[in-house]
Amino acid sequence: TSVALAVAHHEASRWPEGVAFVDLVPARTPTDVLRALVDALGVEGDAARSNAELGVYLSDRSMLIVMDNCEHVIDAAAELIDVTLACGGTWRILATSREPFGLDEEHVIPIEPLGDAAIELFVERARRLEPRVVWEASDPRIAELCARLDGLPLAVELAAGQVRRWSLAELVAYSAWTAEIT
Repeated sequence: TSVALAVAHHEASRWPEGVAFVDLVPARTPTDVLRALVDALGVEGDAARSNAELGVYLSDRSMLIVMDNCEHVIDAAAELIDVTLACGGTWRILATSREPFGLDEEHVIPIEPLGDAAIELFVERARRLEPRVVWEASDPRIAELCARLDGLPLAVELAAGQVRRWSLAELVAYSAWTAEIT
Protein backbone atom coordinates (compact mmCIF):
# COMPACT_ATOMS: atom_id res chain seq x y z
CA THR A 1 0.00 0.00 0.00
CA SER A 2 2.71 2.47 0.95
CA VAL A 3 4.70 1.76 -2.20
CA ALA A 4 1.59 1.98 -4.40
CA LEU A 5 0.61 5.30 -2.84
CA ALA A 6 4.13 6.67 -3.31
CA VAL A 7 4.11 5.61 -6.97
CA ALA A 8 0.64 7.11 -7.47
CA HIS A 9 1.76 10.39 -5.90
CA HIS A 10 4.91 10.46 -8.04
CA GLU A 11 3.02 9.65 -11.26
CA ALA A 12 -0.13 11.74 -10.65
CA SER A 13 0.90 14.57 -12.97
CA ARG A 14 1.13 12.13 -15.91
CA TRP A 15 -2.58 11.37 -15.76
CA PRO A 16 -4.90 14.18 -16.95
CA GLU A 17 -7.88 12.70 -15.13
CA GLY A 18 -5.89 11.97 -12.01
CA VAL A 19 -5.52 8.95 -9.78
CA ALA A 20 -8.28 6.92 -8.16
CA PHE A 21 -7.67 4.75 -5.09
CA VAL A 22 -9.76 1.60 -4.57
CA ASP A 23 -9.53 -0.12 -1.19
CA LEU A 24 -10.63 -3.74 -1.62
CA VAL A 25 -10.33 -4.76 2.03
CA PRO A 26 -14.12 -4.80 2.54
CA ALA A 27 -14.82 -6.55 -0.80
CA ARG A 28 -15.89 -10.18 -0.68
CA THR A 29 -17.63 -10.86 -4.01
CA PRO A 30 -17.13 -9.91 -7.67
CA THR A 31 -20.00 -7.44 -7.27
CA ASP A 32 -18.18 -5.85 -4.30
CA VAL A 33 -15.02 -5.44 -6.40
CA LEU A 34 -16.94 -3.75 -9.23
CA ARG A 35 -18.86 -1.56 -6.74
CA ALA A 36 -15.63 -0.46 -5.01
CA LEU A 37 -14.09 0.63 -8.32
CA VAL A 38 -17.29 2.30 -9.53
CA ASP A 39 -17.60 4.19 -6.23
CA ALA A 40 -13.97 5.31 -6.31
CA LEU A 41 -14.46 6.64 -9.84
CA GLY A 42 -17.83 8.24 -9.09
CA VAL A 43 -19.40 6.33 -11.98
CA GLU A 44 -23.17 5.99 -12.23
CA GLY A 45 -25.65 4.56 -14.70
CA ASP A 46 -24.87 1.91 -17.31
CA ALA A 47 -21.12 2.03 -16.71
CA ALA A 48 -21.67 0.87 -13.13
CA ARG A 49 -23.54 -2.32 -14.08
CA SER A 50 -20.83 -4.67 -15.34
CA ASN A 51 -17.11 -5.03 -15.89
CA ALA A 52 -17.59 -4.71 -19.67
CA GLU A 53 -19.69 -1.55 -19.40
CA LEU A 54 -17.15 -0.05 -17.01
CA GLY A 55 -14.45 -0.92 -19.56
CA VAL A 56 -16.31 1.06 -22.22
CA TYR A 57 -16.55 4.00 -19.81
CA LEU A 58 -12.81 3.81 -19.09
CA SER A 59 -11.81 3.44 -22.76
CA ASP A 60 -11.66 7.20 -23.27
CA ARG A 61 -10.11 8.03 -19.91
CA SER A 62 -6.50 8.83 -19.09
CA MET A 63 -6.01 8.01 -15.43
CA LEU A 64 -4.23 5.75 -12.98
CA ILE A 65 -6.31 3.44 -10.81
CA VAL A 66 -4.72 1.98 -7.69
CA MET A 67 -6.49 -1.20 -6.58
CA ASP A 68 -5.23 -2.07 -3.11
CA ASN A 69 -5.41 -5.38 -1.23
CA CYS A 70 -6.56 -7.63 -4.06
CA GLU A 71 -5.36 -10.98 -2.70
CA HIS A 72 -8.60 -12.08 -1.02
CA VAL A 73 -10.64 -11.30 -4.16
CA ILE A 74 -7.91 -12.17 -6.67
CA ASP A 75 -10.14 -13.94 -9.19
CA ALA A 76 -12.79 -11.20 -9.21
CA ALA A 77 -10.14 -8.46 -9.43
CA ALA A 78 -8.32 -10.29 -12.24
CA GLU A 79 -11.55 -10.66 -14.21
CA LEU A 80 -12.43 -7.00 -13.76
CA ILE A 81 -8.94 -5.92 -14.83
CA ASP A 82 -8.88 -8.28 -17.81
CA VAL A 83 -12.31 -7.27 -19.12
CA THR A 84 -11.84 -3.54 -18.63
CA LEU A 85 -8.33 -3.44 -20.11
CA ALA A 86 -9.60 -5.28 -23.19
CA CYS A 87 -11.77 -2.24 -23.94
CA GLY A 88 -8.68 -0.10 -24.56
CA GLY A 89 -7.77 3.37 -23.49
CA THR A 90 -4.76 5.04 -21.95
CA TRP A 91 -5.72 4.40 -18.33
CA ARG A 92 -3.73 1.94 -16.22
CA ILE A 93 -4.16 -0.08 -13.05
CA LEU A 94 -1.57 -0.42 -10.31
CA ALA A 95 -2.69 -3.28 -8.10
CA THR A 96 -1.32 -4.55 -4.82
CA SER A 97 -1.61 -8.23 -4.01
CA ARG A 98 0.37 -10.97 -2.34
CA GLU A 99 -0.03 -13.09 -5.46
CA PRO A 100 -0.02 -12.35 -9.19
CA PHE A 101 -3.20 -12.24 -11.26
CA GLY A 102 -1.86 -14.37 -14.11
CA LEU A 103 -2.94 -11.90 -16.80
CA ASP A 104 -1.06 -11.54 -20.09
CA GLU A 105 -0.79 -7.75 -19.65
CA GLU A 106 0.45 -8.05 -16.08
CA HIS A 107 3.85 -6.78 -15.00
CA VAL A 108 4.76 -8.18 -11.58
CA ILE A 109 7.09 -6.16 -9.43
CA PRO A 110 7.89 -8.06 -6.24
CA ILE A 111 8.50 -5.99 -3.13
CA GLU A 112 11.53 -7.42 -1.39
CA PRO A 113 12.15 -7.27 2.35
CA LEU A 114 13.29 -3.83 3.43
CA GLY A 115 16.39 -4.77 5.40
CA ASP A 116 17.55 -1.85 7.55
CA ALA A 117 14.87 0.37 6.02
CA ALA A 118 12.31 -1.72 7.94
CA ILE A 119 13.59 -0.17 11.16
CA GLU A 120 13.14 3.34 9.78
CA LEU A 121 9.64 2.45 8.56
CA PHE A 122 8.68 1.09 11.97
CA VAL A 123 10.07 4.14 13.77
CA GLU A 124 8.33 6.56 11.39
CA ARG A 125 4.95 4.85 11.78
CA ALA A 126 5.31 4.38 15.53
CA ARG A 127 6.21 8.06 16.05
CA ARG A 128 3.15 9.10 14.11
CA LEU A 129 0.82 6.84 16.10
CA GLU A 130 2.39 7.23 19.54
CA PRO A 131 4.35 10.49 19.69
CA ARG A 132 4.60 10.43 23.50
CA VAL A 133 7.06 7.54 23.29
CA VAL A 134 10.66 8.12 22.24
CA TRP A 135 11.20 5.81 19.26
CA GLU A 136 14.86 5.41 18.36
CA ALA A 137 16.10 3.50 15.32
CA SER A 138 19.10 2.44 17.41
CA ASP A 139 16.87 0.49 19.84
CA PRO A 140 17.90 -3.18 19.45
CA ARG A 141 14.36 -4.30 20.25
CA ILE A 142 13.10 -2.57 17.10
CA ALA A 143 15.81 -4.27 15.05
CA GLU A 144 14.85 -7.62 16.59
CA LEU A 145 11.16 -7.05 15.88
CA CYS A 146 11.83 -6.08 12.26
CA ALA A 147 14.11 -9.09 11.80
CA ARG A 148 11.42 -11.40 13.18
CA LEU A 149 9.01 -9.84 10.67
CA ASP A 150 11.52 -10.59 7.89
CA GLY A 151 11.63 -6.89 7.01
CA LEU A 152 8.35 -7.27 5.12
CA PRO A 153 6.74 -3.85 4.66
CA LEU A 154 3.19 -4.99 5.44
CA ALA A 155 4.25 -6.87 8.57
CA VAL A 156 6.28 -3.89 9.81
CA GLU A 157 3.38 -1.50 9.18
CA LEU A 158 0.94 -3.81 10.97
CA ALA A 159 3.28 -4.14 13.96
CA ALA A 160 3.77 -0.39 14.14
CA GLY A 161 0.01 0.00 14.05
CA GLN A 162 -0.16 -1.78 17.42
CA VAL A 163 2.04 0.62 19.40
CA ARG A 164 -0.92 2.25 21.12
CA ARG A 165 -2.14 -1.13 22.30
CA TRP A 166 1.11 -2.95 23.09
CA SER A 167 4.51 -1.87 24.35
CA LEU A 168 7.58 -2.51 22.24
CA ALA A 169 8.59 -5.31 24.64
CA GLU A 170 5.17 -6.93 24.18
CA LEU A 171 5.43 -6.67 20.39
CA VAL A 172 8.84 -8.33 20.43
CA ALA A 173 7.61 -11.07 22.78
CA TYR A 174 4.53 -11.67 20.63
CA SER A 175 6.65 -11.88 17.46
CA ALA A 176 8.92 -14.40 19.19
CA TRP A 177 5.93 -16.45 20.30
CA THR A 178 4.35 -16.50 16.82
CA ALA A 179 7.69 -17.50 15.30
CA GLU A 180 7.76 -20.52 17.62
CA ILE A 181 4.31 -21.76 16.61
CA THR A 182 4.73 -21.30 12.86
